[in-house]
Amino acid sequence: QLLSPLGEPSKLPESVAAMPSESAEGGIGRVFALLPNGRIIRSLEAKKWAMELPCIGADHEWISWDYAQTLWPSEWQNLYVWEYWRYLMAPEPTRSASIAEMLQRLRLLREEDVERGLRNASGAAQSWWRTSAGADAAADMLDVHGFCILDDFLPLAAAEAVADSARNAWTDGQMSNGMLSTGEAFARGDAVLWVNTEDPAAMAAEAIGSDGRGGP
Repeated sequence: QLLSPLGEPSKLPESVAAMPSESAEGGIGRVFALLPNGRIIRSLEAKKWAMELPCIGADHEWISWDYAQTLWPSEWQNLYVWEYWRYLMAPEPTRSASIAEMLQRLRLLREEDVERGLRNASGAAQSWWRTSAGADAAADMLDVHGFCILDDFLPLAAAEAVADSARNAWTDGQMSNGMLSTGEAFARGDAVLWVNTEDPAAMAAEAIGSDGRGGP
């Protein structure tokens, strides 16, 4: 985001205190990055890493971050965030079209089940995604794109209760910033609350074993 016209001293957001080198007298030529999550990166024109080729997603990514931490111990987090937002791209048109096609397939299957009267006591579509065709469509989308959207996955009352609980947890300060696999939270902008950290498969296996019905 360009914060001032070309040829004029660079301007920081009003909420950010300026450093002496960023005054009106010495501000021309200064480059600031105002990132979508509100983070400010200063003096990019002087950062050797600002124009480096991206390594996020590359085979050498984690080696590169270890190297960056050694070279720029106080700045490497800025490097990561800068690279993340700089190279964040919209999906390819072919992928967007494929996602739209698969979502439409799911919508049609839901509508077919609703027309056949598959509704629960509250009148909502009843687990249409558990039917053979619905499960196949959901599995296909998960396999191809890694995510899936299922309308009426939860009854409306349950969905509203979950949303209310999430809002209350956020208001009460129970949520924390989403973490990267490295344990850092400086690039992600989401908030997370782990409410069940037990592996359901392990719990089921333990329950089966405890009642004597477990296999060898």
